[in-house]
Amino acid sequence: MRVRVPPPALFIGLHLPTIFCPTILAQRKILRNSILVVLSTIAAGLVYFVFGQGYWAITGLMLLTVATRFRRKTIDLGKAFQMVLTFLILSVGINELGITYPYSLILILAGLVMVIFFEGPEWKDLYFGPGETGSNFRLSLFVMLALVVLSCSWNYLTFSPEHNPVPVAWPLDALLVIGVGFAAYMAIMEEIIFRSFLLQKLNTAAGEVAAVVGQGFFYGLMHYKVGAPSGIHGIVLASLSGLALGFLVKKSNSIYLAMLVHFVLTLAVFVELAILGKIEGN
Repeated sequence: MRVRVPPPALFIGLHLPTIFCPTILAQRKILRNSILVVLSTIAAGLVYFVFGQGYWAITGLMLLTVATRFRRKTIDLGKAFQMVLTFLILSVGINELGITYPYSLILILAGLVMVIFFEGPEWKDLYFGPGETGSNFRLSLFVMLALVVLSCSWNYLTFSPEHNPVPVAWPLDALLVIGVGFAAYMAIMEEIIFRSFLLQKLNTAAGEVAAVVGQGFFYGLMHYKVGAPSGIHGIVLASLSGLALGFLVKKSNSIYLAMLVHFVLTLAVFVELAILGKIEGN
């Protein structure tokens, strides 16, 4: 009896869905998670930081967390929402005690460390290793220069003595010492919170692009009321900084270059505001 063999084209056509279906489904899942992560973090930031409705932001994220955290297929998504939710709960609670930004950051960090301690990941997966720091050092210098020029130019053009957070009545040498300490504090606190803990959770849930975008805009929205400058200007500048620093962390697979850039940027802005305040005061 003669066995009829199907032509190669028919054989391939019959098996293409089997070959590519898992890949297509995985891509759809990543795209869905990416959209959900970016939109939810931006929405939470808008509701809390811009509109001042912390309890509504917490309620929305809590519903998302409950809906995704305890299902095997969406557990990574749930952990990402849980990290943002924990940040908001701690932030609202600490502010109710009268402890405001940036002093609240160390307490928020302590709370997030507890989440990481009980649920992971390992510290080596939070970008605390050396990664490719050496090969990306030049890139970090370019990012540093671009952010310093952009931020200082913007502050110079929009400077207002009434909204200057720097205590210009102090001696300039004392301000420099304070500026160094403040810049180091902000670089360590914000980079660990946003470009380590938050970035890693979002990356696991939705991929690199969504993680960088989500944490970047969430970080930017936080500066609506507490930035220098604040308002829409603060959102734009801080979002650009958050996106650039997040990209730098993913590119180097390490947090230390981002900390360095953040330190220099904060110190440059602090010194500029101190000098402009001194000039305006005279």
